[in-house]
Amino acid sequence: MLAPRPSLIRCLALAASLLGLCFAAPTEPTAAKEKLGDWLTLSPDGRPYKHEGTDLSWPQHLGDFVLRVGFRDKRTSAGISLSYLNEKKDIRSDILIYPTPTRVPPDDTVVTVMQAELEKLMADLQPNAVANGYRTTDEGSLEVRSIPLWQLGEIPMLIQQMTLGPADPAKANEHPPLKHWLGLILYQDHYVHLSIIMRETQFQADAAIRNTFINAFLQCIREPAIIPEMLKLCHLYLSAPLTDKSRSTADSLLAFTKDSPNYEVSFPGEAFTPALDAMKAKANGLELDLLRAYIVGACVVNLQGGSNDEMIEEGSRVMTLVYEQLKEKKSAPSIPFLEELTAAAAKERAAAFLKPRSGGGIVK
Repeated sequence: MLAPRPSLIRCLALAASLLGLCFAAPTEPTAAKEKLGDWLTLSPDGRPYKHEGTDLSWPQHLGDFVLRVGFRDKRTSAGISLSYLNEKKDIRSDILIYPTPTRVPPDDTVVTVMQAELEKLMADLQPNAVANGYRTTDEGSLEVRSIPLWQLGEIPMLIQQMTLGPADPAKANEHPPLKHWLGLILYQDHYVHLSIIMRETQFQADAAIRNTFINAFLQCIREPAIIPEMLKLCHLYLSAPLTDKSRSTADSLLAFTKDSPNYEVSFPGEAFTPALDAMKAKANGLELDLLRAYIVGACVVNLQGGSNDEMIEEGSRVMTLVYEQLKEKKSAPSIPFLEELTAAAAKERAAAFLKPRSGGGIVK
């Protein structure tokens, strides 16, 4: 039997009043009597937040949701909360990550243990719901899914959908019925709990928005297992960038970054586009080799948690190396901009060279 753990209501409710949708957020974080924890500092350049206890990263944009606030409870056992909002649709989602009280063995009992944890989470919500004029009208049935992790097998995910209605039917306008979608995953001796709250009237109409968000959340769970393989592809490309196999490898990396919530590649499009167009006009197809080179160089940095400037610097360096190979092996024409970039990259000044020439952008 699992040891009792502290209630997670505080983490769940910290940002709950941001949209006025559900349970009012407590005033505890600003109370002078006790410091309950710390607000998380999000990267000013938009880079994902990386959870220290696992290798999971959480982007500041996930589907059509924006990461608005994060909080770390002072009790390690209570973990952290991340609150994502879709303001346009009035949908709030919370992600809670906290360590398991004891190590859960990876055997047939894991689902039973997780089910007990999910029931505790649901029980934790009840007093707060009642205090804010709601009651559970339907808990739905438990659903068990599997999440495949690259070369690591599968991990289970439990899903429960609850309907919350006004405790007083006369106050239905004040407390509109809500749907609460809950998911629980066990990952690296941590529970990862996803909570999505929507108005019941939206639940079907905005199912696509909800499902896109859930799929992006699941991609965040799957990605750490894929990263070593992606780095292998990067090194394979760098060993011989002008072969068909390497070109295919770079294309796979580009597809990965386009689909990834966390690993978008910073690409200074305004600066590069004229030079790539000039190369295409004089030697059609070679501009794609330059683009692939940049993507791979930037990916090497990106997959290892580097900054946007570091991505641009390394992507530019690899691009200029391939540019020199194209001139030598494919008789590629000299492009003035690329010559200047090559000189800047040799001095590790490519990012500084590109900044005034581009508003920047993201390859998508």
